[in-house]
Amino acid sequence: MNNPKPRSMKASLNFRVVIHLVTLFFALSAYSQQNGEMILSGTWKVTWTDGVHGRDIRTITRFEAEKDLDRYMDVPVPMDLNKAMEAKGMIDDPNIAANSLQARWIGQQFWCYYRMFDVSEETLKDRAWLVFDRLDYAATILLNGKIIGTHKNAYTPCRIDVTGLLKSGINTLSVGIESGYYDAANKSSEDYIQGEIIEFATKRNWMRKPQYQYGWDWNPVMVNVGITGDVRLEWAKHARIDQGLVQASLSDDLSLAELTVNVFVQGVGTDVKATIRSTVIETNQTIDQEVSLGKEVKKFTNQLEVTRPKLWWPIGQGGQNFYHIKTEVIVGGTVVDSGTKRIGIRKLEIDQSPHPEEGKYFTLKVNNRKIFCKGGNWVPADMIYSAVTKEKYETLVNLAKEANFNMLRIWGGGEYISHELLELCDEAGIMVWQDFMFACAKYPGNDREFANNVRDEMTWAVREYSSHPSLCVWCGRFLHTWCPLLPALHKYYPLNLQSVYHYRRYSTIQHRLSLWDT
Repeated sequence: MNNPKPRSMKASLNFRVVIHLVTLFFALSAYSQQNGEMILSGTWKVTWTDGVHGRDIRTITRFEAEKDLDRYMDVPVPMDLNKAMEAKGMIDDPNIAANSLQARWIGQQFWCYYRMFDVSEETLKDRAWLVFDRLDYAATILLNGKIIGTHKNAYTPCRIDVTGLLKSGINTLSVGIESGYYDAANKSSEDYIQGEIIEFATKRNWMRKPQYQYGWDWNPVMVNVGITGDVRLEWAKHARIDQGLVQASLSDDLSLAELTVNVFVQGVGTDVKATIRSTVIETNQTIDQEVSLGKEVKKFTNQLEVTRPKLWWPIGQGGQNFYHIKTEVIVGGTVVDSGTKRIGIRKLEIDQSPHPEEGKYFTLKVNNRKIFCKGGNWVPADMIYSAVTKEKYETLVNLAKEANFNMLRIWGGGEYISHELLELCDEAGIMVWQDFMFACAKYPGNDREFANNVRDEMTWAVREYSSHPSLCVWCGRFLHTWCPLLPALHKYYPLNLQSVYHYRRYSTIQHRLSLWDT
């Protein structure tokens, strides 16, 4: 593959947290002439059991709701089931008094969602996927009574290829889901529990979901569960964009930005001929690359330059300027998928030059200027993290500005920052320090399934969120011991995994995760 490439530049950085060297990912949405989608969010049927009261757990997901509607109730999707039960009057507001105790039964049930949807004959001709933006937590998905997939990560979406599994007319979709209690029940607590009594019951360190739900010094036990993200059926005739990233490197005098556009594309069949086109909207610069697509997701790279770029600055240092990068996948002269993402160009580095007395400095520099960072620690803005609205984010970001913050640290016991919050921080000039989602525990990296889950999660998260110029720092974790995790991950992946959590510079993350195809 020959990629047109402008002159290269090197930057020398030395630090122990992940810094984006103006690296800007974009999650590319599907706006295509050839692809389609059917929204499956809305009203679903749901029932539940604990294995004693209600149907047997092994059969509940296969039971057709329309045969016994009295066992089911209507609930909105997406919505956490604690919020749904509150709306039904089955629990009181858990934010008041000790009402959260009323809700504990919800996290201890096995739930079954059910809905039907109609598929046309024309759709059956295309490659199709069922997509769940968020499932919390351990889910089994059935289509027309057959298991088509499982998912155990509340941080990442669930995508299932259903080509050939759909039928013309009415299809039934069931999701069996539980909060993680049952999935972790038979897991070992030896070597991982550090003394908190509740952890012997929850074994939260086995679960890739917000850890604060299991009780923290600022939060009661309030275990979230349910289909908490949108659901849709997608189909494509030729190809679809999965994710993408743009890396922008600035010259020392900030007069030239080199943009490396990486796009991850999945074809419908093998050897699909396509053109990957990338355009900087503001400068009307365009570059094309002829590629061959396969059935699996493949990465392709285009490179562009922006001369005398308008820079993105933190609040109080300058303006927040943006560029828009559009990427299109063209097959047979037709755009079959495309996406546009707003980015900001800035140069980031950590100054770790020797301190005159002892040790080293640890100073964040943006666009060659030292920045005095001041801000606060961000924990989820509600006990039910999926219930936080954009309006609440706006209120909190405005309060941060009024308090003269220029940085928010996203705590590792919560969730990855949302696009809505990042967009507000981009516009406000508030920098973001993002922990990976580990906090106050030892994690079972010697379990291969767990290690693979973490690998996929981190790869997805870095691609998904790093487009935003406000996201300046990735940090490995919050207050925990990595002893069981790192040697075990090293066993499965032959690289120095310590660098996954303590990067010396952003180029390190690309090199170290190259085996993961980030």
